[in-house]
Amino acid sequence: MSKTTVQRHVPVQERRDAAAAARQRHHNQAQTPYEQALRAQVMRLYRSRMPQQRVAATLGISVEAVVARLKPEQRRSRQEAARLAFEQQGELLPQEEIVARYVQGATMAELGRLYGVHPTTIRRRIPDDLVRFRGRTPQPQSRPRTQHQRMLVEEEVRRRYAAGKNA
Repeated sequence: MSKTTVQRHVPVQERRDAAAAARQRHHNQAQTPYEQALRAQVMRLYRSRMPQQRVAATLGISVEAVVARLKPEQRRSRQEAARLAFEQQGELLPQEEIVARYVQGATMAELGRLYGVHPTTIRRRIPDDLVRFRGRTPQPQSRPRTQHQRMLVEEEVRRRYAAGKNA
């Protein structure tokens, strides 16, 4: 039976009650020793400030399986997860090595590719007094021609055209 058929024939409150009862039955089921050990490992790794993705990769399960084994009050907020990821990323990057390579001539883009981070992240690791502009040298801009110069150019074009020269 399709989902829309059920929605058409079963009242909303009855569907909600059935879903709540199913969740409760699942929650009350005796957990296998494997499930208990897996939940304990997920909790231990997650409490050690490890991100959900890394917990999942370490245990060989999906991120959804990690989330399912965490109670809602145990999960980090998005802000907390982002702050933690930023701190951990900073801890993983060797600042002295980055600064040394930058001073030797490596660009922020090259360092970003080397360490697998965005060049802005590299920029944050380099003290302001060491940062210098290394972009393209600006091309000298031509000055706009004056009215007199434009008239001379137009006269030269007309003269050459009259002489039979093609562009």
